[in-house]
Amino acid sequence: MDASNLSRAIIAFRDHMIQAAPEGVLDHVDMFIGHPAQVAELINAANNELNLVLFIYHIEHAGYPVHAKSDETSFVKMHCLLTAMTKLSQGSTGEMDLKLLGHVMETLHRNPLVSVRDDQGAIITQLQVVPTQTSMEDLARIFSTQFETSYRVSIAYELSMVPVFTAATQSGPLVEKIDLGMSPDMMDRNRLPEDPASKFETLCLPREGYRS
Repeated sequence: MDASNLSRAIIAFRDHMIQAAPEGVLDHVDMFIGHPAQVAELINAANNELNLVLFIYHIEHAGYPVHAKSDETSFVKMHCLLTAMTKLSQGSTGEMDLKLLGHVMETLHRNPLVSVRDDQGAIITQLQVVPTQTSMEDLARIFSTQFETSYRVSIAYELSMVPVFTAATQSGPLVEKIDLGMSPDMMDRNRLPEDPASKFETLCLPREGYRS
């Protein structure tokens, strides 16, 4: 299955955190995209101690004008929960969770813009990473769907605006020329520049760089 803009957005978000972080801070962190319960099984079977789960738990339409056409770009907001799941042979996992989330929060605070690219490397859009408030009730409901996975401290962000698809833009034909007319008399305002009775001063601009 080919990538969609939604999948490109979360992958770009993951890569952005790694690349935007200070050198060496998140280099040894494994970042998983998926449900905490599913990722927990992978983490238990792996040897890496520093793990971060990126869980898209809600997607909402970011306004869809009634006059919009089906071939126009529409946008959504993606709500992402970041959960640290560290696994240490020694020491406190709770403290390490806070260290990891602290570095992530600092990185996103300093670098809140994420560039999303297509398969050819061209930038599709630029997302803004917005911190969101998530109540304990909401977090409890989210983790209640994760089977036996216990709650771990988490932070929530909104990725906006994500284009569901990118409409192709078409440029109009080049304009041959642009005539600008000026007249000191109001009576001449509706006359054409070529009218002998007008008092227009005309300026013809070249066609290069102008489109209809």
